[in-house]
Amino acid sequence: MEFSEVIDFLSNDNSYWSSRGHEEIDIPFDVTPSEYLSFAEFDLESGTEKHSLINALSNAKRSLDCQIDCLMIAFGFFWKFKKMECT
Repeated sequence: MEFSEVIDFLSNDNSYWSSRGHEEIDIPFDVTPSEYLSFAEFDLESGTEKHSLINALSNAKRSLDCQIDCLMIAFGFFWKFKKMECT
């Protein structure tokens, strides 16, 4: 699927989005986005040394990256793009 196809799908007036569902999505990651965010908060609270701030920023970025991957799984794009990376 091309990126332009995703944009076309998202901009289609006939697309229906709902936040309701009865299915739980299995996330295949050892660490969740909220755990990474907790790590970032802990790093910020642990001190003002440069390495604490760098760790906080790195963990916040990991949280965001992981959350985006979770959304891609929810929309069914994650595994398709992973296959494209491997080829």
